[in-house]
Amino acid sequence: VLPTATATATRTATATRTATATRTGTATRTATATSTPLPAATATATATATGTAVATTTPTATATATTPGGGEGEFAVSQTTSGSQYQWGRSVATDASGNFVVVWVDGAGSAQDVRGQRFDADGGLVGSEFAVNTYTTAAQTRAAVAGTPSGEFVVAWQSDGQDGSGAGVFARRFDANAVALAPEFQVNQTTTGTQGAPSVTEAADGSFVVAWTGASATAFDVFARRFDAFGAPLSGEFRVNTYTTGYQYSSALASTGGGDFVVAWSGRGLGDTIGIFGQRFDASGAAAGGEFRVNSYTTGTQYVPAVAIGPGGEFVIVWGSGTYFTPNGQDGSFGGVFGKHFDATGAADSAEFRVNTYTTQYQIRPDVDVLPNGQFVVAWASGAFYNPPPPQEGDSSGIYGQVVDATGAPQGDEFHINTYTTNAQRFPAVAADATGGFVVAWNSYLQDGDGFGVFARRYPGAAGDTTPPTVTVTSPNGGESFAAGGSVNVTWTASDDVALDAFEVFLSRDGGSTFEPTPLCTATEPTHTCSGTLAGPATAAARVKVVARDTSGNEGEDVSDGNFSIVSAYITVTAPDTTGVTWKVGTTKAIKFIHNLGTGKPVKIELNRNYPGGVWEVLADPALTTAPAQSTFNWPVTAPSTDGPTARVRVTSVEIAGLSDTNNANFTIENRVRVTAPNTPVTWPAGSKQFLRWNHNYPTPHSFRIEIDADGNGTCEGTIAASVAATDATGSFQWTVAGTGSTNRICVSSTTDALGTDRSDTAFTITP
Repeated sequence: VLPTATATATRTATATRTATATRTGTATRTATATSTPLPAATATATATATGTAVATTTPTATATATTPGGGEGEFAVSQTTSGSQYQWGRSVATDASGNFVVVWVDGAGSAQDVRGQRFDADGGLVGSEFAVNTYTTAAQTRAAVAGTPSGEFVVAWQSDGQDGSGAGVFARRFDANAVALAPEFQVNQTTTGTQGAPSVTEAADGSFVVAWTGASATAFDVFARRFDAFGAPLSGEFRVNTYTTGYQYSSALASTGGGDFVVAWSGRGLGDTIGIFGQRFDASGAAAGGEFRVNSYTTGTQYVPAVAIGPGGEFVIVWGSGTYFTPNGQDGSFGGVFGKHFDATGAADSAEFRVNTYTTQYQIRPDVDVLPNGQFVVAWASGAFYNPPPPQEGDSSGIYGQVVDATGAPQGDEFHINTYTTNAQRFPAVAADATGGFVVAWNSYLQDGDGFGVFARRYPGAAGDTTPPTVTVTSPNGGESFAAGGSVNVTWTASDDVALDAFEVFLSRDGGSTFEPTPLCTATEPTHTCSGTLAGPATAAARVKVVARDTSGNEGEDVSDGNFSIVSAYITVTAPDTTGVTWKVGTTKAIKFIHNLGTGKPVKIELNRNYPGGVWEVLADPALTTAPAQSTFNWPVTAPSTDGPTARVRVTSVEIAGLSDTNNANFTIENRVRVTAPNTPVTWPAGSKQFLRWNHNYPTPHSFRIEIDADGNGTCEGTIAASVAATDATGSFQWTVAGTGSTNRICVSSTTDALGTDRSDTAFTITP
């Protein structure tokens, strides 16, 4: 259909139907347009209009969108035009190749049924419209669709009276050719009252989840049920929301390829009377964490959420926020579109952000999907409650979109999706595909000549993008040195005119003349770093090459500016490494070693208290090297003590197999308490007064217990003094010698620390 203009339009197309549109007006300009995608037989139409223009075409004429990847012309989805064809959002599903299916409701009143249409990746019709439901009594409405990467899909809808009471939720699975895999089946188990407004999501293996709003004892709640790829139940229905006061409704679903899923809904919950809430579930259907409030801004109404999830479980939720009839909502007018991003654990990793940049009147009913690069595309309706001021596109409402990154930052400008702007366009649905493209479907009033029709527009990803990405290696970039067998962290910057996808890093040992065929490491956007192992042999002419690939398959590369070195690795323990070293329990001592592993490399540090026959105990695994050549590990010395100089330490590389070193000289670990007298084979007469002495490293004053091992069996069984205070680092007690024998030893122990004890090294004699 040509605007009010004098226009010439020529088009060659493969036609499956012909539509003639006539419009009367005053000619003011001349326009030429060429349209894709094309239908399936060749037809040429030429129209010249002055006041009246007639064009034969399917779909409608092409326009170019200012958005990443460009945009193709809008086209009719519902090939039937009699009466109304109406979709409610969440009505589009794509496969991995960009093929897609759209479902909608055909008819009005009690004569409504669910229908669908498949399209190829170029937007061309695949087959004919097909019927989804087989039960046709009363109305079947509110259809939603979800698909797998291989093209199978499942449709869920609301059916009046079919479950015997009010409305119920029904579903049906189809293969990639839109052939039904089984009859339609009832989803809800509870049939009292109304169960309706379903949403659906499907995992890569074909298992799927349906959520809906159902009548409950309190009002309305959100329920869900899981099914396998054949439509057999994997669970009974279960309530999603845990807060049950008031109404919970308008559910939205999204799942990872592995089957983890997120449900979002509108309603009452903790902290908001009408807000957006969510709940995560794992692939078994078990709740992952608790119900959480999504919106931070709680004034007015937050309503009708949409959710999209990335392959790693990170997800974004968008919603409308407004005040309905007063222009003082969150975006400063009647209503706006807002969102928040969450990591895979369900923690918000962005602040709440506004999606729409045009804020006059209202922006409402968003839908969202995740692009392969982790960014996401949002579509919504923008219109007016009152005039003036006029709505954004000049007549009632239109469909707009925005690509946003995980922080909520817009990627480019907000873009206008529909090109036919007469009357109302509303209820958008958006679905992304693996090529980086996406498709948007919506309702348009009177565009097909009778009531509402369903229209769509594709924004290609890989198609037509031939510009390679740019990439710059930032490290290693010349002059560095790395140990053979160790790791290297490679970093780079990169950009692309559409969207980056993945990176590969390759190693050269000859200054960049040749590169090893196996990647040193890989990464995916938005990560611009990866780590790889630098195997031998050594070289002074190493370089890395980073190859960047975008979502269209184009590649760009960059090589280190200068050579770096790969050298033979070594570790040498330098402390403790001399004879006569004594470390006391309770002190902190430095284990030192020199190496060429680089800073921040992992090593294991071990201790043997009875070298060479003892057991190696781990002090740290890993500890990280603290300097490029000399590293220190500070060890808080622990018991037990050694019986003389029998301890050694060993430092081992975690990354490089077989690389370790043990210090050259044994050292001694002493208790915190050290008996100094008697500590030689002295003879003391019974009844004489002798000083018992010891050293220690406790804060003073500190209390000690003094005992005697009279029979030399290693057990101190005779108490000499229960508590003796030492006011400095040495302690003493004058003892009136008692007993006889030649096997006596004195024991001194802390009264508060069971490990703080020592016994005379040698026996002394008590004579009568």
